[in-house]
Amino acid sequence: SCGPQSRSEGKQGDGLLDTRRGALCMALGLLLPCLACGGQARAIDKVRVYFGQGCFWHVQHELTMRSLKITKGAFPEGSFSPALAGYAGGRLKNQDGTVCYNSYTGKAYDDLGHAEVVGLELPTAALEQMAKLYFDEASKGPGRHDPQDTGSAYRSVIGLPGGTGSPAFPAV
Repeated sequence: SCGPQSRSEGKQGDGLLDTRRGALCMALGLLLPCLACGGQARAIDKVRVYFGQGCFWHVQHELTMRSLKITKGAFPEGSFSPALAGYAGGRLKNQDGTVCYNSYTGKAYDDLGHAEVVGLELPTAALEQMAKLYFDEASKGPGRHDPQDTGSAYRSVIGLPGGTGSPAFPAV
């Protein structure tokens, strides 16, 4: 037993023995999850990917819903990171190094060549299915028609670290 009841009755516990006992209990506590899976921790290969398809608030919602469809039973809970909105695809930044929605000291993101995107980290094994869902949605035309969402900032894009040279690119 690892609790305080393991000390000798009524006597001050031996500090070294208590320390060793505590370390052993902590080690066993850390090992128990590995013992439950046969002693092998399973790491999931993941890839960071960026999707753009119009307004990023719409895309963020859709990606979250798609990842929930994919994860049901196929991947452990928490395999997909939260979907975060941002800007990507441009080659320029403002002089202060920023890319902003509306900049009072520089240019807005669309003037810098960026598109609205949503990034998330997902299991590499799920990328092909996520890309298929993305292209199925894109083939239907504009998802959420908003008359203000026009121009290159709302173009459809997929981004992978390394671009077309990424080892994950064939899955797209």
